[in-house]
Amino acid sequence: MALPSVATTAKSSHFAAKPRSAAHARLFKAAVVPDSIDDDVSTVIEYPETEEARHAYVSPQTKRPVTEFQYRVYDACRQVPRGSYTTYKAISDHLGSGPRAVGSALAKNPFCPLPIPCHRVLTTDCYIGG
Repeated sequence: MALPSVATTAKSSHFAAKPRSAAHARLFKAAVVPDSIDDDVSTVIEYPETEEARHAYVSPQTKRPVTEFQYRVYDACRQVPRGSYTTYKAISDHLGSGPRAVGSALAKNPFCPLPIPCHRVLTTDCYIGG
């Protein structure tokens, strides 16, 4: 049974938003905005598709197996198309969990930048989280 798709928004506008602090204003001035962040991505890591491969995979970052919840987050994140973004809340609503749990799973993402594009997930107010 296929999961319903995650809510996404076409074309990120978070760089054009009003900075929320002086520190953000400095970052906005220095930011280089590519057409798509994916244009800078050249590394694609193999993602385990089968249940057997998922159980056997050990994260090189944590030296622990990736949990079932983390795979659910990564599977949802994979649905976000190139040039679009979603939010931690949209993924958490999709999975029936909390935004912080989604953020924690994406912070440990051993498959970044692709095929699990955690750089396409923003906070609800369209800022880069974490």
